[in-house]
Amino acid sequence: MSLPVIFMFSGQGTQYYHMGREFFENNECFRESMLRIDRLIKNITGESVIRTIYNKGKKRSDFFKELSHSSLGIFMVEVSISRVFVEKGLRPDYLLGASMGEFVSAAVSKMADIEEILSVFISCMRQFDIGADHGSMIGILDSQSTFYDNPVLHRNSEISAVNFDRSYVISCKREKVNTIHRFLRDHGIGYQILPAKGAFHSSYIDEYECRVRDVTDGKISLKKPEIPLISCAHTAVTDSPVDFSFWDIIRKPIMFQKTIQRIENRGNYVYIDLGPSGTLSTFAKYNLGAGSKSKTFSVLSPLWRSLNKPDIIKNVVTVSPAREKQKHINL
Repeated sequence: MSLPVIFMFSGQGTQYYHMGREFFENNECFRESMLRIDRLIKNITGESVIRTIYNKGKKRSDFFKELSHSSLGIFMVEVSISRVFVEKGLRPDYLLGASMGEFVSAAVSKMADIEEILSVFISCMRQFDIGADHGSMIGILDSQSTFYDNPVLHRNSEISAVNFDRSYVISCKREKVNTIHRFLRDHGIGYQILPAKGAFHSSYIDEYECRVRDVTDGKISLKKPEIPLISCAHTAVTDSPVDFSFWDIIRKPIMFQKTIQRIENRGNYVYIDLGPSGTLSTFAKYNLGAGSKSKTFSVLSPLWRSLNKPDIIKNVVTVSPAREKQKHINL
């Protein structure tokens, strides 16, 4: 029996202009899905996200000014890529969401109608687009002891994600970015300021809780998902809508390392990263034990010029053909 398959969906920080463009231009299933979701978004906002993310005047490295544009772009691309795989006969056994990728999991699992999810998602993101920049997220390539041993870090920021042993993310207020930047630079610590407009997954966004809950709690009828969800906010599997919270998705730290380790304790899997940058595939690979037979794949990358290579999807589907129903992971 082939290994069970986990689709992984990433969130803010993995976006870039022209993400998925090669598929949009060359894959009919992907393009039709993108256009359909774009119409739904336009009905709600009056704007075309496709026109924004595929703006020929933008470079891939340009920064998105509006959180809603980048978040909806990620949402559209991840949902559409998942549909390409399903059309090719690869149905996942689980859907793993990290940060806003959990919204994608809800849509792909049909926990609710996609138009309802989009409406709530857009309302949620608008709360953070209101007002000025309110924080930053910084990826750090070093042991977590760096954070706890240095007051400059633990007094001015919070750990908002743990990816693997030597990779974590901190969130901080906007005015603390330069202080932290100088400290990391002067101590030769590898880091990257993520293209995420906000100090998500930390107490620095607690002031937004009432606003977010007002536009999300009880606004849609959630159903039992057709595919079980794995949450990096709760490090758990759920097939119950009762455990799904829009606020928790953006507020709780992203415990990716702990989530993968708990999954790996139950067996071996095929992890397919459907995010724009392929970062979760890399993170998952670093969390696999020496004896693990699990496999990791990424589909998209900002570095690939000709992404729609005919074999990219075919190769993944071949490795993970149709399988018997797998036993539910119990984390």
